[in-house]
Amino acid sequence: MQDHDGGATCNDNGYVQTPCPSDVILQMVRDGTAGTDAGDGLANCLNGAANWNPNGGDDADFYRAARIYNSGSIADSGNLEEGIATHCYSSDIAKYV
Repeated sequence: MQDHDGGATCNDNGYVQTPCPSDVILQMVRDGTAGTDAGDGLANCLNGAANWNPNGGDDADFYRAARIYNSGSIADSGNLEEGIATHCYSSDIAKYV
């Protein structure tokens, strides 16, 4: 998982730990889920995604959350393939779910 300046990494300035220790991977997953001081985790992104649906949560919230997680925002149009960052991020996740 991605995280914003989390407490662990398998790639420290080009030094790649192979294999990456399980405790390091666990910390990266925790940081990516809960967030760090530098940025939101997936849980906060999911909460933010629900704001796009005035009728409450739905399955699309997971894809909105993925977009927010990847880029920090959703385009004003609500189209997950517009705006900044990786346009296909959410659709790529949908392909493999």
